[in-house]
Amino acid sequence: MVETSSLEDDSTKKQENEVGGMVANLFWFLDLIGLFIVVVVLMQTFVYRSMHVEGNSMQPTLQPKNNVGVSDLFYEPKHSDIVIINTMDLFDKTIIKRIVAMAGQTVRIDDDGEVFVDSVKLSEPYLAKGVKTARHGFPAKTVVVPDGCFMAMGDNRPGSSDSRDFGFFKYNQIIGKAFARWWPLNKFKFF
Repeated sequence: MVETSSLEDDSTKKQENEVGGMVANLFWFLDLIGLFIVVVVLMQTFVYRSMHVEGNSMQPTLQPKNNVGVSDLFYEPKHSDIVIINTMDLFDKTIIKRIVAMAGQTVRIDDDGEVFVDSVKLSEPYLAKGVKTARHGFPAKTVVVPDGCFMAMGDNRPGSSDSRDFGFFKYNQIIGKAFARWWPLNKFKFF
């Protein structure tokens, strides 16, 4: 009789060990999922975001329905960067534009549709051939970009509402720099 009891005890211990192992595996798996979620959230917050391009204001560089990778990690704004700008106060959305002038620089748009920054004609190889820059609401005189601000315009000047219409943007409105077009894959490009 002692032998039967011993077998039952062994069987019960084996079942308990199996259940304990399954519970341990479940907790290990839940920890792994939690770690994955934390890593994704941190990556999305500090390193990389994917944003969908709407509208045609950045053509020919970006087309509607393109997806771009955006990052603000160690980012310092520079001339010609393509940036995502928070304009929730104006449009209740974000916009994508190119920085054409920085704080302290002078800007003038002449009657021929040429842009001058610090009295030098801006080289803009990203514009479609023959595109001219209309002033929209921008003054006909030379303007100094205020401290803490920058001027941004879309590459499709006739089809873009930007600093010419809404004035200068503040640096703290920059969500991040578009560093790559990743969709569609056949149009992948780093900026």
